[in-house]
Amino acid sequence: WDGPPVISDGVVAEGRWGNLPPGETFIFPAGGDGAIAINGSLPDMVLQGMESTVLHFEHGHLTHWWPETGAATRHLFATQLDAARAAGDPNWSYLAEIGFGVNPAIETLLGVQLHDEKKAGTVHIALGGNDILGGHVESRIHCDLVVERPTVLVDGQPLLEHGAFCIDMSKW
Repeated sequence: WDGPPVISDGVVAEGRWGNLPPGETFIFPAGGDGAIAINGSLPDMVLQGMESTVLHFEHGHLTHWWPETGAATRHLFATQLDAARAAGDPNWSYLAEIGFGVNPAIETLLGVQLHDEKKAGTVHIALGGNDILGGHVESRIHCDLVVERPTVLVDGQPLLEHGAFCIDMSKW
C-alpha cells in the first residue's frame, strides 16, 4: 500500500472531513493481482442469493470480469463504468481502495455505498479514483463494491473467515 490505513471512527477533527455512518478502515493499494467475487452490493443494487460478479485484476487494474452479461455486471457497467470509459477516463479500472467494514450496528445492505461498506464483517474495494480520500489517483468515479462473508488471507495468514475476524496475533 501507499500509506498507513485510514480509519473512519466517526471522530472528525476541525477543518477535516468524514463520512457517516462511521465504521471502516481502508488502504490505497499500490497495484494488486487476483480476483474478488462481489456478492454484497454495488451502487444502487443489493445482490441477492447466488448473484455476483467476479472481477480480475492485474497490476492494480481491472482486466476482465465474469459473468460478462450477468445482472450484477450489467448494472455495474451501465451505472458506473461505461460512462467513465466513454469519457476517456484512464483510471476507471484502477483498484483505488481495499477496506474492511467494522460497524456492528449496520445489519442490512441497502445499495448505498457509504452505508454498506461499513457493515461489520464485510470487505469492499473501489474502482476509479482515490484522490477524494487522500490518495493520488484521479478519476471520474469512485465506485465501492461490497463483499459479504469474505475470507481474507494476508501473507497466508487468515484475517477474516466467512466475515468473522480470526486474527492470531502470535503469527503477526
